[in-house]
Amino acid sequence: MDKLINKLHKMYYKDKVTLDVFIAMEKILHKIEDEVGELENQRLLSSATFYIEMLEKELGLQSTGTLQERRNNIYARLLSEEKASLEGMRRICQVYTDEYIVDYDYDKATVTLTLSKAVIDKVGQKIYNELRAYIPAHIYIGVKMYQRTHGEIKRMGYTYGFLKKFTHEEIRDKFRLE
Repeated sequence: MDKLINKLHKMYYKDKVTLDVFIAMEKILHKIEDEVGELENQRLLSSATFYIEMLEKELGLQSTGTLQERRNNIYARLLSEEKASLEGMRRICQVYTDEYIVDYDYDKATVTLTLSKAVIDKVGQKIYNELRAYIPAHIYIGVKMYQRTHGEIKRMGYTYGFLKKFTHEEIRDKFRLE
């Protein structure tokens, strides 16, 4: 407001009507500035709320799940529109979980996705669908369930004292025992 008042002639500085108009203009300008800032934040997927609905319609996605799940679905779909690469497949998996292994066999034209049982139950189908949209149709996608074997436990040097704090399912299914 100070900048606007400075542009007036000095004789209007004490005029109550003029000051009231300038105060009202300042409130309107602040409100518009806040709305513009909110609209700019909608462009960022991490802070978008109502813009997510428009993106979902544009990308042909269903509006289901929590706000974060919907953001993840949009992000994975946007990633799937680039040229297929192993790094791109890893980024798609990373959106949903840290517990995955992706391997690509160029000679056999196959992608092997290894997930734990818990991840398969929770988001396995979503990951598969996003990878299927990302990878060319002639490449086969195989999904394997990761399970730790007795041989792996022995090779890794895990002791009974270390393993006793985990349940049998955790020892078998978790990617990392920490």
